[in-house]
Amino acid sequence: MLSRLVIAGVAAALALGITAGPSSASAEDSEFQLAQYWGDPPPRRWGPPPPRRWGRACYTTRGTCGLEERVPRGAPCRCFFPGGPKRGNVI
Repeated sequence: MLSRLVIAGVAAALALGITAGPSSASAEDSEFQLAQYWGDPPPRRWGPPPPRRWGRACYTTRGTCGLEERVPRGAPCRCFFPGGPKRGNVI
């Protein structure tokens, strides 16, 4: 049943592709349509970037440990617990 649907879909796509075919538009018209479609570029963001947030704690699934220095939030970190190290993220 599925193979019949696939064959029918492929046949329909080929029939539409042959009948629709390429238009007789010139290259200049297609370039104009592309430029018209995309329009102006997106506006620039003025001003300084947002301030960076810093953290001093590493959060893991086994617990939280402190860090010696400030680190950007969301950066990967590692805490050492009894039984081995555990990786986490700075909060």
